[in-house]
Amino acid sequence: MSADPRFAVTPRGAIITIMGRNLASREEAAISTPLPTSLAGTSVTIDGMRAPLFYVSPTQINAQHPSFPGQPIGVEGSNLVVTTQLGISGPFGIPSSAYFGYAVFTLDGSGCGPAHVYNITSNGEWIRNSPENPATPGSYLAILGTGRGPVDPPLPDGIPTPADVVTKYWGSPWQALALGQHVIGQQLFEGRAPGMISVDQVNMKLEPQPRTPLGCNLPAWVGSIAVTGSSQTFPLSISRGPGPCVEPVQHDALLRWRKVLSSNYSPTRDTEELVVSLTAHAADVAESLPPRPFLPSSNGLRYYFNPGPPCPPLRRVKRLDAGVLTVTAGASCQPCRFPPELRDEEPEYIVPLPAGSVREGTARAEFAGNDGIGPFSSELAIPPPIQLADDFPPSVVRRPLLVRWTGGDPTSTVRVELRRGPAEGPMVGYSLAWEKTSAGWLVFDFEPLAAVIEIIVTNYKGFPDIPSTSAPGLPSIRHEWAYEWHYRCSPDYRCVPIPR
Repeated sequence: MSADPRFAVTPRGAIITIMGRNLASREEAAISTPLPTSLAGTSVTIDGMRAPLFYVSPTQINAQHPSFPGQPIGVEGSNLVVTTQLGISGPFGIPSSAYFGYAVFTLDGSGCGPAHVYNITSNGEWIRNSPENPATPGSYLAILGTGRGPVDPPLPDGIPTPADVVTKYWGSPWQALALGQHVIGQQLFEGRAPGMISVDQVNMKLEPQPRTPLGCNLPAWVGSIAVTGSSQTFPLSISRGPGPCVEPVQHDALLRWRKVLSSNYSPTRDTEELVVSLTAHAADVAESLPPRPFLPSSNGLRYYFNPGPPCPPLRRVKRLDAGVLTVTAGASCQPCRFPPELRDEEPEYIVPLPAGSVREGTARAEFAGNDGIGPFSSELAIPPPIQLADDFPPSVVRRPLLVRWTGGDPTSTVRVELRRGPAEGPMVGYSLAWEKTSAGWLVFDFEPLAAVIEIIVTNYKGFPDIPSTSAPGLPSIRHEWAYEWHYRCSPDYRCVPIPR
């Protein structure tokens, strides 16, 4: 028997899913309440307390995290054990918390794609939000999920929430609906959904236009301002009026100049590249906004999240061929020429540049024109990067992490990303923090429950869209530049650069 519980932080009382092999002898679902603590000979315990079960099968278990009535509320680690007719699993450590860990339910249960988000009509009817039934600016939404944590008054595990009980959460009392950094909805109500078990309901009122944009597949999330956390991103449809949502097509251009720097003691060679995104897509704000939430805190501009399962992009874009790309940058490209390459049967520009191309000075990109886009050129002034302090990376990674630097463009940003995972295999969770370059240092806490930590420091800046007057069929062009440092660290040895 094996199990792979993919948790981030799991609040008490949340609905959890355990994936694995030989988790039950057969498929069985609970048909009565209170929920049973054993189905098909399978049970789950968390710190010795049996969890109510919704469903079991050989490969999946859906359960309710026990609320541990009478125990103090805080952040703690828990051990999860699955018992079946074949035996008992080893304890699996999960970080648990009383507080925010909200996740929106998706229709297929994968955590990705269409979600349980409903338009609330004037007569109180719920209609699932979709491109066929979009919401309108100023209207109301109901969102169903789990993970908000224990409630007051406390509810017994495994039973539906009574309709006459108004619950409040121990966690953050204020949430918002947002696209990237742009808040589009204010919370009117949150609590356990009446008649459901451990389902957290959030009702939102959308802002009027123009604060609420229009789009048929907008990447929305539910977040809390009082604590730095958010749900996963899910699709949301908003239209000007009743009827199916229809989006026009828009062309975009994004040029990202990037250099990965090795440390002074590393033999690893620096890498430089230009990544060009020329796309035709549905015209909304999604492409111009970060795909994950930005949340201000009292300690500066930073956020933290657990990204959940890897999900495909919410919107399909068509990559465009703008002909041969000519790059003039640094002393190495004077100029360099690159035709687009085919990837997944579509053109793509991911151009490896000679050493010394991405550096202080003017970088210029010119396209010959093709695929409905006329010839055009654009240039960007790239500043020098920051200089990391001599004591970074640390000899031993401890929390909180301190990163100091000097120099760089004072209007740019420094971001630190920590990825965590086992000694072998992919990283399974990460957190982010950032500050303005002018600050000179950044401190943030992180969860160290991992054998290996990867640290990525990025000095970067994005620029507003530049109206394009020389490229027929292309309304605007955006640039970004980024310098990156990559390190792989473990508690028992010095951080070393990740080979490139």
